[in-house]
Amino acid sequence: SSSSSSSSGGGMFPPCPPSPARGNLTDLQYVLRGFEAAPVFDGPFKYITYWCNVWPPELYAAMERYFPPAAAMEAAKLSPNRNKPGFSAAGSNNYANLRYKISGYDLLKMSPKQGAAKYGAGADERTFAAARDVWARVEKVLFSKAFTDAIWSKFHVRRANNKHDFRLQIDHAGYAIGAHPDTPKKILTMQFYLPERGGAGGANSNEAAQANTFGTCVHTAAQYRARDLSKSGNGKAACERKFLFAPNSAYSFTVHGASYHSVDGVGKAQGLRKTVLVNWYDR
Repeated sequence: SSSSSSSSGGGMFPPCPPSPARGNLTDLQYVLRGFEAAPVFDGPFKYITYWCNVWPPELYAAMERYFPPAAAMEAAKLSPNRNKPGFSAAGSNNYANLRYKISGYDLLKMSPKQGAAKYGAGADERTFAAARDVWARVEKVLFSKAFTDAIWSKFHVRRANNKHDFRLQIDHAGYAIGAHPDTPKKILTMQFYLPERGGAGGANSNEAAQANTFGTCVHTAAQYRARDLSKSGNGKAACERKFLFAPNSAYSFTVHGASYHSVDGVGKAQGLRKTVLVNWYDR
């Protein structure tokens, strides 16, 4: 079961508590325990959840270690139809070259030889085989019947789950996408945060600075209507609440006509914005 919380607006979603003991739980059991206990927020729109300590610590550390470099990814192509109803992209293609992504499934299909070449400098076949094993563990949890059933139950989803995607992404400084609700084909979106550790200025300085700036914003309908539609504005809107970009945390929400969200903090802290994005679709 999960609790439900209202949102009065302003500020960040709750900070993360210490990681609970894993005990004898499997990867799936660990993830389910955290997800099912996470509160559901009904503001600024339904249904939103944010939770921490998503993955077992050992698995999360391996996800950090084996996260593919930008050189292994391709630049994203955002929809140019920023003001057309039903399209998800809120901005122009101005920032497409600042988001790099790779399908988790493409990664899992690679042979160790292909993967080592894709990962670039310092990667050998054994390293890539270990990376592929890690992302296979992640995929197995995300698209298990038990986890999907838990998501559908928590968010009271009634739409049929006919398609999904699984992407590893890196956003470079300057990347932004304005307030938008997402495509109507999408049922639900979920994004996992992997902040960079350490960095210039002392231990964990990147992580601390990224935490308050790199997270996704969610918006009220009024904020969305007042968004800046000029070319330079890129659909930017006032931020009602922002998810804390904390290690081993994630957010999720159901997609509907008012699920307005955006990203506009990349570059306000040093380092890259590393995430895993998962979407479910009805068609």
